[in-house]
Amino acid sequence: MPYHVLLTRPIEDSQHLAHILAQENIHSLHAPMMDIVFDPTLPFSSIPATAQACLFTSAYGVEALIRRTKKRLPSLTIGPHSAHRAKRHGFTPVTSGDGRRTSLLQQALRHMTPDAGSLYHPCATVHADKTTRMLTDYGFTIHSIPLYQAVPRTTLPHAVKDALCHNAIDAVLFFSARTAALFKVTLAKEDIPAQWMTSLHAFALNDSTATILRPLAFKAIHCAKRPTQHHMLESLRAHLKQETRHQCLTPRHQNAKEREK
Repeated sequence: MPYHVLLTRPIEDSQHLAHILAQENIHSLHAPMMDIVFDPTLPFSSIPATAQACLFTSAYGVEALIRRTKKRLPSLTIGPHSAHRAKRHGFTPVTSGDGRRTSLLQQALRHMTPDAGSLYHPCATVHADKTTRMLTDYGFTIHSIPLYQAVPRTTLPHAVKDALCHNAIDAVLFFSARTAALFKVTLAKEDIPAQWMTSLHAFALNDSTATILRPLAFKAIHCAKRPTQHHMLESLRAHLKQETRHQCLTPRHQNAKEREK
């Protein structure tokens, strides 16, 4: 019997992830909490000649930049997903963190120096500046250029609400704190009963995402060991393995109790 998960990422990423999960007999439903809009009307500032590298804190930054310029520079990326996207589009060399801001800072300090030039940072119109602020604290000059929008959704597809109502979803996957926060808002707006969450497992990319989810009535919240898709899937697989083992052991345990009687 397939395991059913609800994916909350933007639809393009969710569809790719759903394909991976389907190969492991995991069925996906989609409830994107935001849409990524690459808006060509947003003002574009060309990459300055003094920039030593591009800074990508999201794979969407890569996609936004290649729509506006053919120029390629060395790149510093937050994690493997954005690194893969940068390499695919011709940015080289690519220096990558492991998904954590501290890891990105370590890579920046190891491979770059502040006096070698600025970092060009394609970003969303609304974005957290913790990563850039951390880099500027160590002397780097960051040019953050908003090139795309992350537009929130605050409604659930009818099929998803129906599945929640009939207990047909086993888990929900959250890849960002913002997605988790939007999910909370959406549940309140849609007047989703808290008891609909009590049988669900939540899988969070990192601690900040898990913290936002804790007030909800999830059966359990699982946090990835590192904030990457690979580690999220490892967390999900470990849970499924444990569930399968439990299901296999339970009948034998029950039979033993019957024999004792």
